[in-house]
Amino acid sequence: EAPVAAPALARGRWRGTMLLLVVVVLQVVDALFAVDSVTAKLAEHNSVFLNFSSTALAMLCLRSLYFVLVGMLTTLRFMKYGVASIQGLLGVKLILSQWVEVEELVSLVVICSVFLFSILLSLLCPESAREAPSAPDAELPEQRTAAGRAPECSARQ
Repeated sequence: EAPVAAPALARGRWRGTMLLLVVVVLQVVDALFAVDSVTAKLAEHNSVFLNFSSTALAMLCLRSLYFVLVGMLTTLRFMKYGVASIQGLLGVKLILSQWVEVEELVSLVVICSVFLFSILLSLLCPESAREAPSAPDAELPEQRTAAGRAPECSARQ
């Protein structure tokens, strides 16, 4: 008999796998975040269409975009630092928003610049097989220079 992959009636009781539990929890969390973001958006914008459509698209697309982002992180090794920098800058902007007003265009330019810089740096300095040791903190002996430092990234390889 094949293993139960979805809710099934067995001996008069409903049964499911752990995957079913994970899917249900993810859907509940998505719904909670959607409700939370709708109230925040309604406080900011009065357009019901804009609020509804952006929330619906976010709920439908974010999970698939997560896998795209994971794929990009393997190729663009400095993207995680760019995203962390943007999150830090947005946090500082939110903290200082009571005293300093930053124009939306300035925020957009800074965010796009950080993304572009991290992408360009990743493309100019790709991680080669020799620079990617199997252990997280291990360093191959061939990576050391005469001065005892790891070689720096150069755009011309």
